[in-house]
Amino acid sequence: MDNELYRKPRLYFLTHKRVQVASQFMISALFGALYAL
Repeated sequence: MDNELYRKPRLYFLTHKRVQVASQFMISALFGALYAL
């Protein structure tokens, strides 16, 4: 039970971090494409 409580928020945090990085990368790529035009 304790282990599960510890693992879930950690997994959520890692996923959230990954999504944040991915969105940041997509935004920068979008701006890069706009500047390329």
